[in-house]
Amino acid sequence: MPKYKLVKKTMTVSAALSEAQELSGLAGEIGEWRDKLQGTAFENTDRYRMVEEAADSLEDLASQAEEACADLDGLPQEVLALEVTVSLQEVRSRRQTASRAVRLSNVASTLRGAIDAISDWLDGDEERSQNMEKETAAAMVESHDSFLGSLENLSSALDEVEALELVSS
Repeated sequence: MPKYKLVKKTMTVSAALSEAQELSGLAGEIGEWRDKLQGTAFENTDRYRMVEEAADSLEDLASQAEEACADLDGLPQEVLALEVTVSLQEVRSRRQTASRAVRLSNVASTLRGAIDAISDWLDGDEERSQNMEKETAAAMVESHDSFLGSLENLSSALDEVEALELVSS
């Protein structure tokens, strides 16, 4: 079992959000595991149901993350360039790889850091919008609220997936 060290990393919001691609990798790994168990004696076991639930949840989460990241096109470049600092677990030995649980935890921490930075910026953006014309400001706030809602849904989905026994063990 690998030993881990906690490190702080600073990255841009854009780089942090690109880490969401790791969710697709994790979903693919668990999905392959599920697929290998189909049609075997294990298909009717609790373990299979856990694998299936984890695969489905990770696939949904990866899809939500992809959609949220696609919505980034509407954000100003200054938001994508914001810096976030996150705490991540790294394997001490280069010969070992991080567990799925650690990889998921690192992605969750990174995405939450980006979500917090974007939320803070959007809160300040509402103040900036008070100096604009009412229609323009209302449209901007509505768009940003919608985007923030997507990010909050993504954060909730992360909580649910992290709670899955199979992924967290």
